[in-house]
Amino acid sequence: MTSLIDARSQDFFDIDANNGEISTVADIDREFMPVHYFKVTGAENNGAEEGRTATTTLQISVRDINDNAPVFEKVIYNASARESLSVGSPIVRLRATDEDHEANGRVSYYLRGGGSSSDENHFRIDSATGVLSLKSSLDREKKAQHVISVIARDNAVPSERLSTNATVIVSVVDDNDNTPDFTKRIYLSLIHI
Repeated sequence: MTSLIDARSQDFFDIDANNGEISTVADIDREFMPVHYFKVTGAENNGAEEGRTATTTLQISVRDINDNAPVFEKVIYNASARESLSVGSPIVRLRATDEDHEANGRVSYYLRGGGSSSDENHFRIDSATGVLSLKSSLDREKKAQHVISVIARDNAVPSERLSTNATVIVSVVDDNDNTPDFTKRIYLSLIHI
């Protein structure tokens, strides 16, 4: 049995010369190499004489297991939003990747508290794209900064799902939305001449 495309495949598999059974001789990882190709030759053994031979091509496809958690591009995302930003406007896009294959590598995004914390009440996240957008209006005079925890979770079967967290800090940029106000309605002053 000889590897056809990548010589490293030879390090992972072996063939029993007597019965043709192929087995692994080292741990295999789909993320390292998803497919291995071999040329397999079978030879008839007639004592000392050379017998007939047959050759075939063998393809070994490695099935994925969910052994990688999603990884965010950043652990902390810093963003800003004007307090006059309209509801529904995007603020920042979070991105996480997962080296696994198919559903095991597809990532969905969620707010950690499910949108129940006071900071998260102002935001929503698109579970497919990772775009964090404004859900309700902001007011810098009430709160100048919001801290949101976001989860990236793969779409493996529920019992095997893996996830990771990132934090988004949204600083609210002030708008000139307040008129000056006197501290009193009437000021009295006595002047002595």
